[in-house]
Amino acid sequence: MKKLRIETYQLDTGSLSDSVNLPIYIAKTLFKCLPPKLAAYFSDDADSLATLKASLLNRDSSGVILEIEDIEDNERVVFKVI
Repeated sequence: MKKLRIETYQLDTGSLSDSVNLPIYIAKTLFKCLPPKLAAYFSDDADSLATLKASLLNRDSSGVILEIEDIEDNERVVFKVI
């Protein structure tokens, strides 16, 4: 069964801080329920949210589908389908 894995790393050390696995069907259900205009509330990350949603709804997706670096919080978040 495919899963959405969300991993958070420290930018300065590269060490893994947190990891969460969700069954892909739960992630798909959440994204199907989101209103289309929701991405507008994410301003800078609207394209990233749209990319993540499209990748989750595509049954052939696998591997890393999105990486976001937040220099201010010293974090890198990786979304991948495993």
